[in-house]
Amino acid sequence: MAPEPRFFVTNSKGKFTSMESIREAKEFKVGAEGKGGTPYNDAAMLKEILGLPFKFVLGYPGTAEIQLAILKGKWMVTWVS
Repeated sequence: MAPEPRFFVTNSKGKFTSMESIREAKEFKVGAEGKGGTPYNDAAMLKEILGLPFKFVLGYPGTAEIQLAILKGKWMVTWVS
């Protein structure tokens, strides 16, 4: 677990503008490097605790590539500190 604050980040021009809109979605893609990394772990906890409809998209080389995918409108989310 990261001792610093974590921020949930998505594309501001996307259709997901609140936690409620994410809860109501059929599926919400979460970009991550792989299982065990911070973005994956943070999302897995929220999926389990809040029942969010996350679908993991794994294999990104790093956070920069995940953030670029978000900016390109892939409706994904990541976490930053």
